[in-house]
Amino acid sequence: MGFITVSVRVYNPKDLTKFKDVELLVDSGALHMSISKNVLKELGILPIRKGRYKTFEGREIERDVGEALIELEGEKRHVPVIFAEEGDVNVLGVTTLEIFELRVNPLTKKLEPATYPLI
Repeated sequence: MGFITVSVRVYNPKDLTKFKDVELLVDSGALHMSISKNVLKELGILPIRKGRYKTFEGREIERDVGEALIELEGEKRHVPVIFAEEGDVNVLGVTTLEIFELRVNPLTKKLEPATYPLI
């Protein structure tokens, strides 16, 4: 299928004057969005909890999790965001895709509107 990347604008949800554009790898196998903790701290976004995750190698890791306001495809939504450590990849995961009601088209390598079941 190849790699798909997108550019998003990340806002501090409590201060919309603080934002930064970030390039992310789209990974529908990842749960949440993951962005460098340095970027999130620079924007004043604080962790609200700890989360446990499994890497693709099968290792369990713990990461801080917060909330950011994300602008993607001209729309803004609040999404959970993992504070990525050095060596982690910045990714846009399935939770963000679902919140924005988007899906990955493997033929065009683009995001497109998705229709999800109501029930």
